Amino acid sequence: MGASPMGMRTAQPGNAAQATAIARQVVELAQKALQMAPVGSDLHKAFLDTITKLSKIAPAAEAAPGGDEVQLKQLMQSAQQSAPMQAFLRQQGATPQAPGAAGPGAG
Repeated sequence: MGASPMGMRTAQPGNAAQATAIARQVVELAQKALQMAPVGSDLHKAFLDTITKLSKIAPAAEAAPGGDEVQLKQLMQSAQQSAPMQAFLRQQGATPQAPGAAGPGAG
């Protein structure tokens, strides 16, 4: 039998641009998380490795124009939608989830 994957998507310019924009977001999130990880820990090393590799593959100059604005707008909408639940959870003494990490009923 052949070794080629049947469900493999072919590369499209729009897909590549979107993937690059997402990779830039991953780099930004990893940079934030890197600051919280204990220096020298496996977690710190993994974040540093991820940042280094993705930054080489998807530099900020290659991100899709306007892609960050769309993602930021979606993130802000998600935060606004989950804000009442987060306030309620804080009142109850629970730790609210980060915006965008809401459960299945938040949308």
